[in-house]
Amino acid sequence: MAISGLTLWGVLLLGVAATGAGSLGRVPLAVITLTALAAFEAVTALPAAAIQLGQARAAAGRIAAVLDAPDPVREPGRPFPPLERPVTVSIRGGTVRYPGQATPAVRDLDLDLPPGRRVALVGPTGAGKSTVAAVLFRFADLSSGTVLLNGRDLAGYDPDDVRAVIGGCAQDPHIFDTTIRDNLRLARPAASDAELAAAAAAARLLDWITSLPGGWDTPVGTHGAALSGGQRQRLALARALLADPALLVLDEPTAHLDPDNRRALTADLLAATAGRSTLLITHDLDGLDQVDEIVVLERGRVAERGTHARLVRSGGAYQRLLGGENIMTCTLHVAWDERLAGYDFGPSHPMSPVRLTLTIELARAFGLFHLDGVSAEVPAAATRAELELVHDPVYIDLVRLAGNSERLARVAPDKQDLTERVLLMHGLGTEDDPVFPGMHDAAAMVAGATLAAARAVWTSAAQHGASIAGGLHHAMAGNASGFCVYNDPAIAIAWLLAQGARRVAYVDVDAHHGDGVERAFWNDPRVLTIGLHEHPESLFPGTGYPADTGGLDAEGSAVNVALPALTGDAGWLRAFHAVVPPLLREFRPQILVSQHGCDSHRDDPLTNLELTVDAQRVAHAAIHALAHEVAGGRWLLTGGGGYEHVHVVPRSWTHLLFEAAGHPLDPASATPGLWREYVSEVTSQAAPETMTEGAPATFTDYDTGHDPADPVDQAIMATRKAVFPLHGLMP
Repeated sequence: MAISGLTLWGVLLLGVAATGAGSLGRVPLAVITLTALAAFEAVTALPAAAIQLGQARAAAGRIAAVLDAPDPVREPGRPFPPLERPVTVSIRGGTVRYPGQATPAVRDLDLDLPPGRRVALVGPTGAGKSTVAAVLFRFADLSSGTVLLNGRDLAGYDPDDVRAVIGGCAQDPHIFDTTIRDNLRLARPAASDAELAAAAAAARLLDWITSLPGGWDTPVGTHGAALSGGQRQRLALARALLADPALLVLDEPTAHLDPDNRRALTADLLAATAGRSTLLITHDLDGLDQVDEIVVLERGRVAERGTHARLVRSGGAYQRLLGGENIMTCTLHVAWDERLAGYDFGPSHPMSPVRLTLTIELARAFGLFHLDGVSAEVPAAATRAELELVHDPVYIDLVRLAGNSERLARVAPDKQDLTERVLLMHGLGTEDDPVFPGMHDAAAMVAGATLAAARAVWTSAAQHGASIAGGLHHAMAGNASGFCVYNDPAIAIAWLLAQGARRVAYVDVDAHHGDGVERAFWNDPRVLTIGLHEHPESLFPGTGYPADTGGLDAEGSAVNVALPALTGDAGWLRAFHAVVPPLLREFRPQILVSQHGCDSHRDDPLTNLELTVDAQRVAHAAIHALAHEVAGGRWLLTGGGGYEHVHVVPRSWTHLLFEAAGHPLDPASATPGLWREYVSEVTSQAAPETMTEGAPATFTDYDTGHDPADPVDQAIMATRKAVFPLHGLMP
């Protein structure tokens, strides 16, 4: 930009002089000046193109892999004629093995669903229940065995003909940003008002709809944001009933409903499906005495089957589920899209987006997105109104300007220096936060991903929401800082407060102090921020002392554990357990938000802590357990810092995602071979071969005794003395 401006001024000065001397006419002067401008316009995009070339090549490779991959289901060359009702569905020896997985998701399943028969499929998370639904919907094929429709192989029918008779309601149904009426009519566009009302009544939704001022024409918002979790589920259920399939497959239809309505909805549902076969996939065991058969799956196999009464008497797997044993209720919403890797400060910047793609590919290779209860959705970018929950409007305008090379090129030459100085005053264009094309759009995508995860948790679409691209905790209201343009955790917390949350806890385990989030809620007693970070005297941003405890109206709302450099696994875990659990138990948040920066690792190039991946895995598990203990399971988790892109970030955050899914990985697991090949191709580095570094990740509890001369114990005591009395706790 500066070179093009200087060149233009040089051409003008020489041209004006030549025109004054009579050796150059005015028209040629204008042509020469415009030619100089046009010449630079032709090449200004080249640096940005070079930065994007590597990403484009990797993206092209992934697209090619998808295009070259075999179809998930086989389509018949000469399909059978469409099915006529009634329809009998039978599965014989059904086994499903996902590519790259050593253990089948479902094995040797026999199931009969004649007309009018209602069967419940139950079992812990990961037992294979949703895989059965995927096979019936023709989203997956059996590896062995058969599915018969009226005695003929399901694979011989056109998939659309199968879905015309087998339909239902997914565990995390999509609600569109339109009216209640239009959402229902997606199932049957020609449905009459009476048919709409009948479906809504069967889902116990009709009275609520008719009580609304807008009635059937009430907008439901993006992803059904204007509805409660129970209303979203009922609307999806009504849509499934309106479609009128011969076999109704319902995945967790009573999820997100209060206990008083669960049994009533189950009874109404079974009444509405009389004469039609129904497969009910559920964790909720209320009302199962009304179904014809209960099939209990464990690790993909049928553990036992029978009626409710017989299974209770048998004292086996079903009875254990009733007693709360061996049942995982974690559901996880992952907000992810390849565009999130567009938050890229350039090839020489420490925070490379390759850390995100390597994490997602490792999680995918381990089968995360095939697990029951895990959903992934492409998020929308945060709107301006959402960004303004935390950020100043002028700052947002400057971010837009900084990332728009065309607008910057139109700045008058005599204003360019001033413009650059204004941007620098707001942290834009520094070594930490260099400007890049599309900066606003990329940063808004990150904020949008964290908002999407927060929305999923708050609306009860999932217990846990994950945004690994998020955790940009340094950005302030009016300036960028520390690789962070928009502060997505603060935006999500502000959004939660706007939705009515009264107590939100934020736990930040990044090696750098989360100064932006703390500052956003410094004087807000509704938000408790807790940070465990390297001491501010040895690490950016130089804040986060134990005595920093919140504003005058919110004393004790900010908690800082400033750990000495070189703190390792045992000391860090000791500090965490000495401070975080007691405060969270006292505060009792409605939702727990956590930032999981993994730059505390001993190999991180920017920090001085000495943790291993094993200790980070243990910390993820501890935070997960606390979310269930103190926040009813409502947990929003983000990524954060982490600058060892190959050996640390992917392993730490893959452990985090599987922990949040309720399926913690065995740390001794070998990393998948295909992922190791991908790492080598993308980074030219050797990938780690296992998910552990062999560290014990143990600690001694602080409350059993402490050493006043130990630097870690000194840090713990300083924090406890500063904030515990403000919460009614003994230091």
